[in-house]
Amino acid sequence: MSYIKVKDNEHFLRNTESNCIINTNKSEYERYMSLRKIKQGETNKVENLERDISTLRNEITEIKDMLRSLVNGN
Repeated sequence: MSYIKVKDNEHFLRNTESNCIINTNKSEYERYMSLRKIKQGETNKVENLERDISTLRNEITEIKDMLRSLVNGN
């Protein structure tokens, strides 16, 4: 495989066979991965909160239905 430097960016190389761009700046890559992990954690937290809210809504609906049954004498 051979690589050529990408114009105007010292940390990017282009693979001449596949034409893909490779970032050679390891610290920037690690920073990206760290931020990605944080963002994924935030996404998971939001999904968990949405699931909890949905569960609470369902449980409140069940409680309301039971209370209506008791009030109506069923």
